[in-house]
Amino acid sequence: MPIHKQVVFWPQFPEKYTSQQRLAGQAAAMRRALDWADKTGGWAVLIDETIWMHKNLRLERELESLWFQGRTQGLSVLACAQRPSHVPRLAWNQATYMFIWSTQDKRDLDSLREISSGFPKELIEESVRRLDWHSHEALFVDTRRRELAKVVAPA
Repeated sequence: MPIHKQVVFWPQFPEKYTSQQRLAGQAAAMRRALDWADKTGGWAVLIDETIWMHKNLRLERELESLWFQGRTQGLSVLACAQRPSHVPRLAWNQATYMFIWSTQDKRDLDSLREISSGFPKELIEESVRRLDWHSHEALFVDTRRRELAKVVAPA
């Protein structure tokens, strides 16, 4: 089995920077990294917090390019977010696979109804409502095969 190199990009800034300077520096560094991945292709890009990248760092254009054109460039994008209601719609629409954890928040459920991926909207909502977060259940959505499955993280 081939071993692939792992690259973790975590820009560091001097402690004397203000929070505003850190935010601007982080946005600039992440913009360059996302643009580079988009141009060179062939990467698996993990975005640990999609909402932070999209709203706080204002990287809408770069993220939309990855979601819309990433497959063409040979990119796989794994985008994580705590709250479905804040994830840009394009991210949902371009996803091949999704793992969705339990939520009772009305805004989250409204967002999930919009990403039904060919399923009846009520099915996604009801499936997510019934997940047991104590046992780490999630709804797995395969948008290509149009399949749903309840999965449980190992203890």
